[in-house]
Amino acid sequence: MSRTHRRSPPSARGADSSAPPQRRRCPTDSERDRPRPDTPLTCDALIAQAVGAVVRRLDEDDLLAGLLVLRYWEGGPHVRLRLRPTGRTAAVEALTTTTLRNHLAAHPAQGTWDPIRYASAAERFAAAGGMSDHDRRLHPYGRVARRSLAQRRGPTTSATGRRGPEPEMRQPHTIDFHEILLGTGRYKTEVLSSSWFLGHRLAINMLYAHLARVGLAPLQRYLFCHLLAAAVEDEYNVSPVARAQAWAQHS
Repeated sequence: MSRTHRRSPPSARGADSSAPPQRRRCPTDSERDRPRPDTPLTCDALIAQAVGAVVRRLDEDDLLAGLLVLRYWEGGPHVRLRLRPTGRTAAVEALTTTTLRNHLAAHPAQGTWDPIRYASAAERFAAAGGMSDHDRRLHPYGRVARRSLAQRRGPTTSATGRRGPEPEMRQPHTIDFHEILLGTGRYKTEVLSSSWFLGHRLAINMLYAHLARVGLAPLQRYLFCHLLAAAVEDEYNVSPVARAQAWAQHS
């Protein structure tokens, strides 16, 4: 089950309104730093507490098996809340909507949102991160479903569809470090679900986001991180593969 919570676009609020719509926004840094006891919650705290209220409410009725919270900026700042229900999807949707509405009504954001100013900042962010638009068309390639069907039919399709990927593209290119870790059942149970690894993964993702903001394109970001890792290995004379092997052999 996937839920995306965002405010309706201005065009959906009624065509008879002559005044520009006023949208809520998060407080600025200067507003956030004011020593006022009545200052509303900042966006980070507001989102965390609103999602926390949803989780607690769903847990009370044993309706939640998992969730993913993603702050997103494309098309306007919003939060994507993806829920994995234990069974009663309709009940989860109803409780989530009601809980979020009640919590946000009790903790309104401060000020209004400037769509023009935001659009300008979003465009600069996309340009700095090398996030240029790509061709989303699928019909020149027969669409995904037709291409997959053509490859499955084999001799009955054209030579292009029958050939499929090149042999070197079908061959997996493995990395010893990852293969060693994934070859043990302990990696999934002891590492992936551990608190320290979840914190490490969050820090890495935040680093990637900051590198995009300073202007590194994705390929440059990967190269930059690999160069840093190689420098650390050379300086401290450590081998990730050797450490992975030692960990895998440890009982």
